[in-house]
Amino acid sequence: MAYKSNNPLPLPNTEDAFVKVTPFYTCHFSIPASLAIEGLQGRLSPTSWMFFISHEPTNTTLWFDLGVAHDLSLYPPRIQRVQHKVFNTEPAATSPDQDVKSLGLDPNDSCSLGPHFPAAAFHPNARVLCGPGTLEYTGQSWPTEDDSTFDGRVWDKTKSELPIEELPSPSKLPHKWQPLGPFKNAHDFFGDGSFWIIDAPGHCPGNLAALARLKSKSGEVKWAFLGGDCFHCYHFVHHPEAPFGKGVSVVPTNTFHEHEEGAREIIRQTAELKKGEGSNALIWIAHTDTLEGEWDF
Repeated sequence: MAYKSNNPLPLPNTEDAFVKVTPFYTCHFSIPASLAIEGLQGRLSPTSWMFFISHEPTNTTLWFDLGVAHDLSLYPPRIQRVQHKVFNTEPAATSPDQDVKSLGLDPNDSCSLGPHFPAAAFHPNARVLCGPGTLEYTGQSWPTEDDSTFDGRVWDKTKSELPIEELPSPSKLPHKWQPLGPFKNAHDFFGDGSFWIIDAPGHCPGNLAALARLKSKSGEVKWAFLGGDCFHCYHFVHHPEAPFGKGVSVVPTNTFHEHEEGAREIIRQTAELKKGEGSNALIWIAHTDTLEGEWDF
């Protein structure tokens, strides 16, 4: 936990330097536990969480990840097969725009997305923000490539339904990134330290995480690590060296991670965050059954 003395998480400089994070359930999976951690018996029953971010000082709203679509037919054929045959996916009944409306907000005002499926029908004025290396990684997309797992309506800049912007890499524009607690490269998204995009290329090139500064109902300052696909079982938080599971056939490594050492690094950093901050750090990965501490917000 060297970061606590060398690079502690920043305190808010103003009373409003916080974001509000609202989680939404998007589906239910049922998978062998050994897909996530080798040797783990039983089954996992995670959901796929998506997180709606509100930043009051700039009147900005955005999704961090869009979870799983309520309509699986929105995906390319190969992904539809995986959803049904591997993950036994049971999608939620509501679409992203309906979820935004449930908060009393206009879905046309949401500005940035991290979708795995076409989202223009739900947020027509949005733009897609992705991590460094994403566009090269997703270059061979469906329908140009029949068996691709990537949707050209999202990732092909010549055909995408929404404008797409790729963040510059830390190596190309290092001044855009800085260390944050245990994490090597973080981008201060709003400039007030309330919401940080974390470069986390392990699951795949361009994979992102986020760290959000929240205020609980009682006024306590908390941090929520939005881990996305950084890992797929909460046990990794307390056992960061647990072996990756096998059997994810759509990935060359046969695990959930294209680059296993990169994934391991972000897992170790997340475990260090939890050790350092204790109950003040909430580890909210995309694929877990419930979210710790959600009741405090």
